Order: sequence, then C-alpha cells, then structure tokens
Amino acid sequence: MVATGEHWYGTRALERKLIDIIQTSDDYLLAASKDRDIFEVHYKRRRPLQERLASGIRAVVKGVSGERWQDRMLP
Repeated sequence: MVATGEHWYGTRALERKLIDIIQTSDDYLLAASKDRDIFEVHYKRRRPLQERLASGIRAVVKGVSGERWQDRMLP
C-alpha cells in the first residue's frame, strides 16, 4: 500500500472501516472504567536553578520594599 496523504474524519472514516466507533474521550473513559482502573497523572516540571533563585530574590526584594513602605506609613 502506498501512502497518499488522504484522510477521513468522523462518519467517512467509519464507513471506510478505518475506525471502530465514534465517541468522545469522556465516553471512552467512562466505558473503560467499568472493568479497568483509571488514573490521573500530573507532571510537575522542576524549575531550573536560575529560575528558583530569581524567584527567591524577587520575594526578598518585595518583602524589603513592603517593609519600607509600611515604615513610612507609621507615625
């Protein structure tokens, strides 16, 4: 078979037997949950050292500038 770059969506793909069923991902997960365990996975990217240092410095500067502002406001 030669790839021609053709593609079919929805009912046309179903008619050509390229897919078994048309359904949403929620419908698929709901049906699969009856006889399978489903897990939700989150990936938390570790921030680079440079980014963590910059964030810490911003917090310190913000804290110091906030203290100075509060000192000016006191009688």
